[in-house]
Amino acid sequence: MRYYWEALFSVEYFPYWEFTMLMILLLNLSMLWRLHRIENKMDIQESINGILDDLHILNKNLNDALDYIEEDK
Repeated sequence: MRYYWEALFSVEYFPYWEFTMLMILLLNLSMLWRLHRIENKMDIQESINGILDDLHILNKNLNDALDYIEEDK
């Protein structure tokens, strides 16, 4: 274990270790950013679906009202 830590934090290998950790950090941040974009698109799609559902209900109510008016004539 001692040799592992000596090799890991030696002057020769330490920059490679830092670079590797930096690349892993950037990879994780990239995945989180992409996931955030997907979630935002899903939120927008859900709000559009809610509006379309409301319009469908309104259209159905208007058609029912028109049918009721036509029956009275």
